[in-house]
Amino acid sequence: PGGLGLAAGLAAAIVVGVAHRTTLAASTETALARHALERAPLNALAAAEHAASLLPRDDFVLETLSEARLGVSLRTGQPPIAEAEEAARRAVLAEPLRCQNWQQLGGVLATRVSQGDKSKTAAMDSAFTRAIALAPTSALPMIEYARWQVLLDRPQRAIEHARHAVELYPREGVARTTLASALLALGLRDSARSVLERIDGAYWHGRDADRKLAEDVLARLR
Repeated sequence: PGGLGLAAGLAAAIVVGVAHRTTLAASTETALARHALERAPLNALAAAEHAASLLPRDDFVLETLSEARLGVSLRTGQPPIAEAEEAARRAVLAEPLRCQNWQQLGGVLATRVSQGDKSKTAAMDSAFTRAIALAPTSALPMIEYARWQVLLDRPQRAIEHARHAVELYPREGVARTTLASALLALGLRDSARSVLERIDGAYWHGRDADRKLAEDVLARLR
């Protein structure tokens, strides 16, 4: 009996050790994937696919995989964007209470709508609405949803979310430029100028292109 107990304990320790190594390896691959999303998308995709093979039910791993698949799909056409959507939906199923999972799904669906698949519009709206509901004090899903609304020629719908983001974080430059874009799309130049005139001292988080664009647009509106 003592030998059996020792063997069982040893087996349990081995299982825990293997699980720990698997989790560590998947975490490392996921970190590598996120780091490479912009500068080396193919490397990011390979790392994300490997991480998902190790932890196929981890929502953060799956959300990263969706981002990587989307990035490469937009650049090369492969893998099909449907595979980015599939990974995002798996992330939502794995952890339905995390805002970022729904935001990622909304972004993938919005991309598909922008490519002509209007059948994804209602699902896109639902995904972003859920993301905002899960994180009502985060400007990130509001801003992304509003930006997509402008790009998809629905500026009136963008204003509510962009304005709310500005109200929550009045010094966020991207929130102001998003609201200004929606107002300009509706022909409300004076309102857009008023929003942009308050960008002095705004936070841009390294997004210099957005800052420069806002300054250029404001100069033309004056």
